[in-house]
Amino acid sequence: MTLDSEQIIARGLQMKAKQIAELLAADYIGEDVDICGISTDTRSIAAGQLFVALKGPNFDGHDFV
Repeated sequence: MTLDSEQIIARGLQMKAKQIAELLAADYIGEDVDICGISTDTRSIAAGQLFVALKGPNFDGHDFV
């Protein structure tokens, strides 16, 4: 499955975690789960969202993994 960013937005990001890993050419270990959104802020993440850790000049999201 190949999706560009416009297709992902149009779908509302309803995917399995394993599908996202395949799109990123990443290894996936563990139970496959439904992903319904993406968050970069652990303070506002909701159930079913994928957390993406970003590194910036004032914080490093990897500290919250």
